[in-house]
Order: sequence, then C-alpha cells, then structure tokens
Amino acid sequence: MRTTTAIFRIKRQSKMDRSDPHICRYCGNVLKSKSSLRQHEISHTGTGKGYTCCDKVFFSKANLNRHRCHVHGEEKAFVCTKCSKSFPTNADLQKHMRRENGQTIACDKCGVRFAENSNLKAHIDMHNEEHNLKCLECDKVFRHRSSLSRHMKVHSSN
Repeated sequence: MRTTTAIFRIKRQSKMDRSDPHICRYCGNVLKSKSSLRQHEISHTGTGKGYTCCDKVFFSKANLNRHRCHVHGEEKAFVCTKCSKSFPTNADLQKHMRRENGQTIACDKCGVRFAENSNLKAHIDMHNEEHNLKCLECDKVFRHRSSLSRHMKVHSSN
C-alpha cells in the first residue's frame, strides 16, 4: 500500500504545481489545454457531439479512425508516396512526411529533434525542473504521471 499512497501524493502534488492547471471538475484529471479539458468533461456529461465505438466516445473523427485501425484492424487509408507506409489519419501521415523530408525542429538545449511543435514543447518542459515529477524513493525524475507510476512498481517489487 505504500506505493499507492506515494502515487496519490505525487498526483496531488503535480496538480498543485502546475501554473495554469486544467483540472476536470468531475474526476480531477489534469489536462494539457483548455480545449482538451472541455472535450474530456463532455465525456462525463454525455453532452456535445461525439463519435461512438466500443462504448467509448471520441471527440474527433481522427481519434475515431485511429481507434478503428488499432483496435479493429481497419485499413489505414492514408499512404506515404515515398515509402508506402499507411496511417489511420491524415495528421499521422503529415507528421510522417515531415520526418521523411527532414522538416524537424531541434531542442535548443540538447539537440533532440521533433516533427511536431507540441512534442518539442513537452520535451522542453523536461528541462524545466518545476514541471517534473520526482520519485519519492530514489529522486528519479519523470515528465508523465504514467511513467512515474510504472517506475514505482520497481520499488514495490523490492
């Protein structure tokens, strides 16, 4: 039970540490943006437009298509003209094409390259310690709660 308590404490602390939190009023989840929060809260209330599959609601056609390809094995309709690899959404294909064409953006601090601005921004936050989540057992630092939770299992197996 010690691990569970530590995880809850870390989650609570990470919510308090954010300078501009987008916290769901129904379940307490912290989301990255105001629009993500809005879409997430609709999943609790059942209001608003959505696409349903497997008793799940998807708030964009792209997320529904991604689900159908990964879960149900539906054909990926967007194909790269260079390498013939296929993708479930046009956005996924465009991201792939940026990588293929070398149109990536480098982190100023460490040089790691990304095809998406949003991924670069999340990475840059890693360099900013105030947004990192620290393991209470060994002081290892993580960006995502899911990564920290997975890591905490290492301590519970000892």
